[in-house]
Amino acid sequence: MEIPRWLLPAIGAGIALLSLILCGLIASRLLLAPPAVEDPQLPSTVAVTPTQSAQDSVAATLAALTAQAPTAPPSPTPLPQPAGQIVYTCQLSGQSDLNQLCLMNADGSGYRRLTTAEGADHLYPTFAPDGSSILYASNVTGDYDLYALNLAGGPAERLTTFGDAYAPAVSPDGGQIVFTRADGESSSLWLMNRDGSNARFLVGQAWDAAWSPDGTQILHASDRTGEIQLFILTLADLTLRQVTDQPGLRGRNDWSPDGQTLATYIGEPWDREIWLFDVSGGPGRQITNGGNNLAPGYSPDGNWLVITAYYDLYRDDNGCEIYLIRPDGSDLRRLTENDYCDWQPYWSP
Repeated sequence: MEIPRWLLPAIGAGIALLSLILCGLIASRLLLAPPAVEDPQLPSTVAVTPTQSAQDSVAATLAALTAQAPTAPPSPTPLPQPAGQIVYTCQLSGQSDLNQLCLMNADGSGYRRLTTAEGADHLYPTFAPDGSSILYASNVTGDYDLYALNLAGGPAERLTTFGDAYAPAVSPDGGQIVFTRADGESSSLWLMNRDGSNARFLVGQAWDAAWSPDGTQILHASDRTGEIQLFILTLADLTLRQVTDQPGLRGRNDWSPDGQTLATYIGEPWDREIWLFDVSGGPGRQITNGGNNLAPGYSPDGNWLVITAYYDLYRDDNGCEIYLIRPDGSDLRRLTENDYCDWQPYWSP
């Protein structure tokens, strides 16, 4: 049968298309099939050493992943906790004129009574710079004189015999004692050697002295210009400089260990607050709010103040207890809890 001439081009195109399809199928089969290789005898363990470029690539990838991975925030540095010991006046008898002296650890543990003479008053305790003894005032012999008590044991040593002596403070080098002499009409600061010898007048109209950390100056309260303010006495030339200009200031102050800040209390009875002042002067800042706070004293590291306050027994005459507070006014902690007054705290060196 003869194929019509007009059909020959279509048949040729179909044959060409079919040929292309068959070639494509054969090529894909060859590409997908695994290559034919010989079956060599391989060792049981094959050591493959990556090229240097491969190692560098892996290291770069790991570094990138590490950099992208979230990291946990650093743990906050814990604030130093109170350490050392605190000596204070403890009104064990419940009578304001028959106080004893007590000692405790800075966390409130380890209570220890230091003085035992009944029928006598003991107050204004302070530590010697080496922490081995305390100094205080007592009327155990009739008049108020100064005494030193070794914490390792033994009887108290009487340092003065002239009476009207209060509030001793030992110089940082341990060589001298500044103290208040008050006869009920006037108060003045006196200086004597550590053993009680060579007592001499220092400055009038002054009380509640505190040494500067370098031992060259003495902070104290005075009403020499009218209202009570804080003054600094420079021992080298006996010059005076007024530091505060604040109404309602009382006394019983302290100097920060770094020598930059002064702590005191201000206010009327039952409304007294702790204030801090820069040693160069200025308006100061109040760090407490309520609680009737008195007699601040710094810890040796400067991270705490020990105070007397009435937070838990406000307006109770026997409600004064010992508390700790940070200089920024945070972390108030109660150390004593008694049915009598605990007051005049002082931190060990």
